[in-house]
Amino acid sequence: MQLRIQPDESLRSYVERNLFLHSKSPTLNVFRAPELKYCFWKNRQVKTIANIFGWHGSYGFNKLVHLHTDFPIRGVLRSNKRLSYSESEFLLESYIYDDLTRNRSYCPLCVKEDIHALGYSYWKRVHSIVTVCAVHNVKLISHCQFCAKPFSRDGHAVHVMWSGCAGRCLGDAGPTMNTDPLELRLAQLFKKLCTLQYHISAETALRVIEEKLKEGIDGKDFEWDFRGTFQKINLSTEKFNEHRAFKFLVRPDHLHLLFELLAIVYEEFEFFLGDYLHHEPNPEPIDSYWSSYRIAPYGSEQYIEENYCLGVGVWSCPDLDDYRSAWQDPCPIIYPCCNLVYPRRRGYQFTPKRVGDALPKVPRLGSTGWAPVIMRRSLLSD
Repeated sequence: MQLRIQPDESLRSYVERNLFLHSKSPTLNVFRAPELKYCFWKNRQVKTIANIFGWHGSYGFNKLVHLHTDFPIRGVLRSNKRLSYSESEFLLESYIYDDLTRNRSYCPLCVKEDIHALGYSYWKRVHSIVTVCAVHNVKLISHCQFCAKPFSRDGHAVHVMWSGCAGRCLGDAGPTMNTDPLELRLAQLFKKLCTLQYHISAETALRVIEEKLKEGIDGKDFEWDFRGTFQKINLSTEKFNEHRAFKFLVRPDHLHLLFELLAIVYEEFEFFLGDYLHHEPNPEPIDSYWSSYRIAPYGSEQYIEENYCLGVGVWSCPDLDDYRSAWQDPCPIIYPCCNLVYPRRRGYQFTPKRVGDALPKVPRLGSTGWAPVIMRRSLLSD
């Protein structure tokens, strides 16, 4: 029997907890799949776990990614031009959702509270990207206080959370209070982003921060290069014309910089949300784009929206200018169903080929099938 996953539990923690408690149970062979033994977990491993839960397709993938990984740090903040929660991650293996080579961290006070409430504790997904516990304001522990081993592949295995270190529970470690208010704000911000029920527009977020800076921040002076920070975050406005200025407004490698800026400008995330909702009173629900994914990671933006009622995938290309620019590639992809045949002896000549299975494979619903997803907004309605 599979265990119940906890609301903020990481995927690796859930899989390892099942295997630790039922190491010889044949009913849990699904957690012994070869791909789940990899050090790095990417979209392949997420799909495997999503299928175990019965969460199929793009919607199930994005649901699992949002609820049990640190990806919401990238997925919640989105440009208005982006029509997918995780972009091309459903098809590509670019984002690492779990890495055994990185040190894991935990809060000893969280462990004590979990054991008191549940009888056990687990690895929190947000603790992998912060240094402070957002609840208790203590520094997270990444090396065992009992033997100094790191909580990584080169030290303690994941199951140390339940087996303990030489008979000692991780919750017995002594907590160290945090004295950096910025680190606490960042931890609280990331924790709240993971539980937010709607998307945050990157364009509106920057506008709100700019307005806050113009008003002043409670008369305080900060040693922070605000102008340089905005230039780094807003690089795309210099490289693209006005029509495409916001498409790559916040690059993934500058996201943390934006959140750090937000944590400096606002003492509490709720204050930012209040100003944000004043500009965006009807934000997009967080699951609005879980049923769609991008099929062209570079160049043109082409999307597939999975329709679970009809069992089909609907193709769309909202920006035709980008679609045309993609064909400037010296080795473009040829779609025989859409392109005119070149004259003989000029350019690429089509040859008859047997068409393979259509992609994506969207399951058609049966009487006991997966419940359909009703999206408030369709990609094709723009």
